[in-house]
This record gives sequence, structure tokens and C-alpha cells, in this order.
Amino acid sequence: MSIDPIVLFFLGGITAKIIFPQLKIPLFIYNIISFFLLASIGLKGGIELCAWASWTLLAQVIGVISLSVSTCLIVMFILKRISSYAIDNVITIAAHYGSVSVGTFAIAIGILESAGINYEPYMPLFVALMESPAILMASLMLKKVYQNDQSIIKSVISAFTCKSLLTLLTSILVGYLFGPFFINIIEPVFFAPFKYVLALFLFEMGILVGHQISFIKKELWAIATQAITLSLTCAALGLIMALIMQLSLGGAILLMVLASSASYIAVPAALRHSYPQVNVPLALSYSLGVTFPFNVFIGIHLYMHAATWIFNTFGLTKVAYICN
Repeated sequence: MSIDPIVLFFLGGITAKIIFPQLKIPLFIYNIISFFLLASIGLKGGIELCAWASWTLLAQVIGVISLSVSTCLIVMFILKRISSYAIDNVITIAAHYGSVSVGTFAIAIGILESAGINYEPYMPLFVALMESPAILMASLMLKKVYQNDQSIIKSVISAFTCKSLLTLLTSILVGYLFGPFFINIIEPVFFAPFKYVLALFLFEMGILVGHQISFIKKELWAIATQAITLSLTCAALGLIMALIMQLSLGGAILLMVLASSASYIAVPAALRHSYPQVNVPLALSYSLGVTFPFNVFIGIHLYMHAATWIFNTFGLTKVAYICN
């Protein structure tokens, strides 16, 4: 199993943090990197959405929203049986898995393109759609648990005003409305440097994981086994939904990646804004401490092999999307 060299920046970030405990990338640089990745993915998705809008796509949109909701509920079901966490912790962790990791998606795109595997070009739209349902569900559930007097409307607003989600949605809209006319201007600014900026992002993620090493080590075995179990279960759900939606091989792999990934940006920000008492560090030990590195080094390649085997075994290559 080959590893894309770009993911080694993640390992480098962990190592650097362990050797130099005071190391950290300034917040404004991290914000710029995050904004660039979100904007790049969103713009590309918006441009392709303009070309591929159809009733078939609408049906697929319903499918990915259903996948997000199902993933959140199934993770809750599993955690109630394999962990001893209080219900608010179960809801918080489930929300992270019900949402998605834009960083993992970006890495998967890089790996697929390096492998020459085509995929539906409007997949970034699915990223935006899968960000919010779990946040909304968790907000409403936590409202009941904490008996919070915050209105449902405020919970909904909180779910949709997270800056990462707003950036992604705005970029998709801009790409949809203006991208086809300014593609030559956008390409060298947002698309050409994508892998270089992704490398910096991975290095920063490695630093964050290195910062949490001591916290994760306390219950490493339990957290690792549970997180990997959740990721693999969600990936299987993603594959099933991809087959129902008749996505291509590349699209199926990306949907597995989205389903198996866990948020570490949008969900923590949204839930902490509405419910400061939630145990975000515990959830991040799952999403960022285990699931993110698992997917980067093993999961994405595992999903590629599993989806390829399914497509070849059942002769599904005839539904594969051909990228023009």
C-alpha cells in the first residue's frame, strides 16, 4: 500500500510538536490556510454544479443528507453500547462523525488524482451538505439534555453560521454564479497551489494531534478501537449509499471518506458556541486524534481497495462517471 508523500507532512507536524513542545503555527496563518482550502473546494464544486445541475443530482443531494443523519444516529447507537459515556458526550461525539472533515476530503482528492481515478466533479457540494445536519441534530438533542432555554431558531442559526460552513457555501455559490466566466483567473490562484497549501494544513493538523498526545495516551486503546470501529462502520454506510446513488468508483470512494471522517472544525465551533459545557476535547481525541490520522495513513487506501473490489466483482464499472 503506497502512501501519498504529502501526508508525511502530518507525521512531520506530530514529530515537530513532540520535539519542540512550544511549537505552534500562528492562528491567523491557520485561518488563511483553512479559508484557502474551503474556498478552493467550494469554488470547484460550484463551477461543476453549474454544469451538472439535474434531477439526478437533486436525488443524490437527498441521499447524502440522509447519509449524514443516519451516520449520526448509528454512531450514537454504537457508542451507547461500547462506551460508558454520559449521553451528552455520546451526542457530541456522534455529531463530529455525522459531520465531515474537509481536510480528509481534500487529501482524498489529492490521492485519487495522483492515482488517476476520476470522480463526480460536484462532490464538494456534498461536503457542504453533510456539514450541517449533524450539528443541527446535536444542538436540538443537547438543548433537551441541558434543558437549555435557547430557542430552536437560535440553534438552527448557530448550525448554519459557523464560519467554515459559511465559507464553503459562499464559495460554492460564487463558483456557481461566476466561476465559469472567470475560470482562467481563478485557476492559478485557488486550484494550482492546492497541494502546497494542503501540505501546510497537514503539518498544522500534526501539531494539533501532537499537542493532544498526552490526553489521548490516557485511554489510548479504548479511544483508538472505538474510533476506528466508528470510522469503518460509517465508511460501509457511505459505500452502500454510493451504490444506491449510482456514483462512479471515484465518487464512491469519496463518499466513503466523507462518511468515515469526523469534523474537527465546524462541529466544535458550533456546539461550543451554543453549549460551552460540552466536552469538546473528548470528541476531538476521537476525530482529530485517531480518525483523522487513521484515514490519512490507512483508511483512504482501504476504502479505495474495498470500493474497487466491489465495483469489479459486481460489474459496476458500467455506471462509472467519465471525467471530460
